[in-house]
Amino acid sequence: MIHRSDRRRFFKQAIAVASAAGFSQSAAFSARSKGSAAAPGNKITIACIGVGGRGTANMRGFLQEDDARVVAVCDPYEDKRKKAKALVDKTYGDSACSMHKEYRELLDRKDIQAFMIATQDHWHAVIAVAAARAGKDMYCEKPLGVSVKECQAIRGAVRKHKRVFQTGTQQRSDPRFRLACELARNGYVGKIHTLQVATPGPNYKPSYKGALDPQPTPAGFDFNHWLGPAPEKPFNPGRVGWPDWYLIWDYCAGFIVNWGVHHLDIANWGCPEVGREPFEVECAASYRNEGLTDNVASWKATFTYGSGLR
Repeated sequence: MIHRSDRRRFFKQAIAVASAAGFSQSAAFSARSKGSAAAPGNKITIACIGVGGRGTANMRGFLQEDDARVVAVCDPYEDKRKKAKALVDKTYGDSACSMHKEYRELLDRKDIQAFMIATQDHWHAVIAVAAARAGKDMYCEKPLGVSVKECQAIRGAVRKHKRVFQTGTQQRSDPRFRLACELARNGYVGKIHTLQVATPGPNYKPSYKGALDPQPTPAGFDFNHWLGPAPEKPFNPGRVGWPDWYLIWDYCAGFIVNWGVHHLDIANWGCPEVGREPFEVECAASYRNEGLTDNVASWKATFTYGSGLR
């Protein structure tokens, strides 16, 4: 039997080995668990849902953990799930890892204890709530969801079903950020009166430059499953490539959440007043209108607190 404290330890290690943009690979993977390998029956069994670039990076981290085993991979792209399975099989020296394009096939599997969720953002809440109900623990990429209500639904399901859940804010595992926040919280930088948080959103443009009319779905790609809970739309490469889907409301709220979640989290960590006290907010934004993209391109929001903190 795997105790919950062991699972928590594992997920803390897992977030460290999942490499974040800008972190060196050697540093990201230095948190591999030490000591002898766990017996096969004591390994935490993981299904990796979404095995593109981010999901595969996370999966590589799990593959280096002695007390974990990846037993299934899931992705609507056939080539991605085949590549992921090949990597798992090569690592373990067998062919036991199963492939799936539908996450619901994994919910009832008693041999799977945890999900790694690295799908497009619009899928996060649906899969996470279903996983919690099915008794799975989770490591889920940021952001939690594409709306406040989705994030609240995940929180409610995790608490109700008493699951272990961790989201992908890897800066929390970087000692440099921890040191900076400890210095700030303990007065070493003086009284904090202004915090500035920035993300690179305006610098990103859609990569697809072709026709915007409906096009045939490529062989080996289940576009309907990729859409999932999003509004039904015809296939076009400009919807599914990166960073294009990042810039479309149906699938993502944009860089304000995907990068903002990292840096706002550090601001809140270093200055807890940010998340504890009431505030007034003034915000202006511009919106995208290039190709199929339509979410927030640039923004400026000012939060003013009763203490004078801005």
